[in-house]
Amino acid sequence: MALGWLLLIFVVAIGVVASIFRPEARARVGWTAAAIVAFIVLYVGVDVARSLAQIRRDRQATERIATNEVQVDDLILAGTSDRHYRMSGLVHNQSPTYTLSDVRFEVVVLDCVNGECHEQGHGHVEVIRRVLPNQTEKFNTSIVSLPAMRAPVGERRFTTHVFLTVALP
Repeated sequence: MALGWLLLIFVVAIGVVASIFRPEARARVGWTAAAIVAFIVLYVGVDVARSLAQIRRDRQATERIATNEVQVDDLILAGTSDRHYRMSGLVHNQSPTYTLSDVRFEVVVLDCVNGECHEQGHGHVEVIRRVLPNQTEKFNTSIVSLPAMRAPVGERRFTTHVFLTVALP
């Protein structure tokens, strides 16, 4: 693509030089410049149309499965290093129609001792996993955004809220 732009700049430079030194070339350079401008406008128009179509497809993919049709549970959090975590568990796609391909959810990490829980951290998790309609799949993801946390004193529990689903057509 960069080579095309360099070629275009070279052609325009030659046209400017030719129109300065050869007055009879001005008409031909003018038509050539008009054709180049028309080509650029057409190219930009096609690119904008493709971008708008992709935005529409992406929006439709996020609207096919409602967030309340997806649940995550049996969560296990493992620290791979300071501030780096992996999360595994189950993802349930309760949509009767669409295959789930991606789910993002907020997670609150709690440390519970004798029934009293204290928040250790709050973040989000992304699971990229194909889950057929009305099916459940295991997942294991490193796309976990949580602050550095101490080891729990008691039992580690989680609360979750699904905020984005992406479905295949």
